[in-house]
Amino acid sequence: MECEGPPRGAGAQGPEVLDFAVGWGPVVALDSHPGLVVLPGWLSREQQQTLVYQSLVEWAPVSTAQETRISEGEMYPYKRNLGDSRESLRWITMGYHYDWTARAYHREDHSPLPEDLVNVLQGCLDVGGCSDMHPEAAILNFYHHDSRLGGHLDDVEETMDFPVISASLGCDCIFLLGHRSKEDPPVALRLHSGDVLLMGGYSRTCYHGVPRILPGTCPDFLVDGERPPVGVDPLQWQEVCQYMHTRRINLNVRQVYPPG
Repeated sequence: MECEGPPRGAGAQGPEVLDFAVGWGPVVALDSHPGLVVLPGWLSREQQQTLVYQSLVEWAPVSTAQETRISEGEMYPYKRNLGDSRESLRWITMGYHYDWTARAYHREDHSPLPEDLVNVLQGCLDVGGCSDMHPEAAILNFYHHDSRLGGHLDDVEETMDFPVISASLGCDCIFLLGHRSKEDPPVALRLHSGDVLLMGGYSRTCYHGVPRILPGTCPDFLVDGERPPVGVDPLQWQEVCQYMHTRRINLNVRQVYPPG
């Protein structure tokens, strides 16, 4: 993941932003992008709180290297970017680990996906008509208030028959979904915490990116430090909430290899 500040002058002009928070119904499809399914507010408050806590505490290895961490003789199952603090966190990979340098997956570089994550997403698969999909790889992207993700394709998986499932947590963002050429104008969507996208069909092979995070839009239940998830230490939850004030977490899952 490449995170950097927005280009100078960005955002003065751009496409109309579609906001599905009000009046669109529980499932949204766009004629311009067959195969795209938007599930506004799909994740409950409790699910969002749990996923945020797991992303920042349970799934984020504290390591100064991209390599997996060895702990008590066992391989730590998840990888993260260089850095040894929560503030430096930019990405985590789970399942088949994405090789950012080679833009590839390697069958031997694999760890289990958390069952909690798979279970939360199973309902999305059913609604999206892809219940036969097998989630095999997850990438968690951590955005700061001035981060952006440039236009790119998710095109290195050996199968493209199943959607990329993308869940938003924390601050709102502007999500641009283009087409198969960067010359074609994109559609702009405003994504809120709890929204889930399924990018399948035609949309699976389209350019997309995040040019802007919208600070001050994180839900109160992720920043006020009150009512922590069941079993979570209140002080630890307050630290997580303090982090989330100006942050967004994107959790995306995909199938990498053809069935069988």
